[in-house]
Amino acid sequence: MILPHERPLIFLITIVSFALLEFLIPYRNQESQAKKRWSSHFFLIFIFVLFQRLLLPIGLAGLAMEFTKETVFYGLLEKESFAAIILTFIILDFFIYFQHRLFHKINFLWRFHEVHHTDDLLDWSSALRFHPVEMVISFGLKVCIIFVFKLEPLGVVLFEVILSSMAIFNHAKIRIPSKLDKVLEYFIVTPRMHRVHHSVLGKEMNSNYSNSISVWDYIFRTFCYKKEEQFKLGVNSESPAKHGLIDLIKKPFIS
Repeated sequence: MILPHERPLIFLITIVSFALLEFLIPYRNQESQAKKRWSSHFFLIFIFVLFQRLLLPIGLAGLAMEFTKETVFYGLLEKESFAAIILTFIILDFFIYFQHRLFHKINFLWRFHEVHHTDDLLDWSSALRFHPVEMVISFGLKVCIIFVFKLEPLGVVLFEVILSSMAIFNHAKIRIPSKLDKVLEYFIVTPRMHRVHHSVLGKEMNSNYSNSISVWDYIFRTFCYKKEEQFKLGVNSESPAKHGLIDLIKKPFIS
């Protein structure tokens, strides 16, 4: 089982792997402004991690261990059992799906989430492009879910690893053969499926909310299919997308 201290290494390996795949099998050739975007995106994550470490040094897994010293799921399941780990993952993934929908529907939350959507040059680093306020809100909501359901700590670790890895995967600028992609979309969120979510068109942007497993979009009828084609990404604005760190941090407060 993955241990919490192994997460940074897995995260780094995932980044390097998909950065390499973007070079080998790119979705399309485009100007990525890599130097400016990547540095801004890394600093956004750094700000949140620093704040989280100050606020809750033990992290979500450590907090889950504190909440479940004796039992998980109020004693309904055995600690560290396969069922408890899988159910923990399903509950958290389901919650992330609905949290994503709320960030699109509630104007106050959208102001922060819009920072993620202003990226009109998607690549693996776009998975890091979240406003620190959004990340703090999401972190707090996950704490509540872990507390309410008394989730399995190992399941929390597994979920966090898969969440970050899948985010890098489905934002990656890589091309997957169309037939294979269409099959994969029944089970997981592929880059093509998620690119539709980053379309400037409102109907497409407000679809494909899932992050890891795609089943939620099928169940709640928010799945949107679009053939491989070049379509405009970002938000429908006359202003050109800004990728500087200060611009991204200020955006929710000035738009």
